[in-house]
Amino acid sequence: RLSGTDGLQVLRRLRASAGGAGVRVLLFSGADLSEPELAAVHALGGSFVKKGEVSVRDVVAGIESALTSAARASISPVGRAMLVIDDNELNRSLLRSILESRGYSVLEAADAVTGLALARSELPAIILMDLAMPGQDGLATTRMLKADPVTVQIPVIAVTALAMRRDEEAALRAGADAYVTKPIDAEALIRRIEIILLGVAS
Repeated sequence: RLSGTDGLQVLRRLRASAGGAGVRVLLFSGADLSEPELAAVHALGGSFVKKGEVSVRDVVAGIESALTSAARASISPVGRAMLVIDDNELNRSLLRSILESRGYSVLEAADAVTGLALARSELPAIILMDLAMPGQDGLATTRMLKADPVTVQIPVIAVTALAMRRDEEAALRAGADAYVTKPIDAEALIRRIEIILLGVAS
């Protein structure tokens, strides 16, 4: 908060500018906002995130919230499916339940060969990739997806029980766009998906 009046003035000027109408604005404040100030913030399309001391975590959470809210408003889950590639039937069932509860349709593959074929034929919106599959693992499969002109643009989320930093680095080097560890935090996974979809759509 610059100050109650100054922050609102900046927001008003932004909304009045040529390119500022659609910019998402988060307002951080070290003190309570008055009811008129809050009403003005919301009327101008801003969001009040937090009062009191603001941490880096608060800033990141506020940005994620704004992005996922925009994604929910602008991206329909209907149309393109999510592809889950995982050899474990229980893991596939869990991910299918999470995704379908948010309106996404789901394709499933129990091995890399089937997953690669579905990715090429169906062009899913996102691929959720288990890394520790028998035979061809998820790292090799991700590298193949990213080397194929047909599937290179499909975002891949590595979903794995491997939680060491070197495991995440290996997944990102292989071409994964994001990395999620098991046990799955459903809300965190959906936020990650929505942020990726928003980036693809923008």
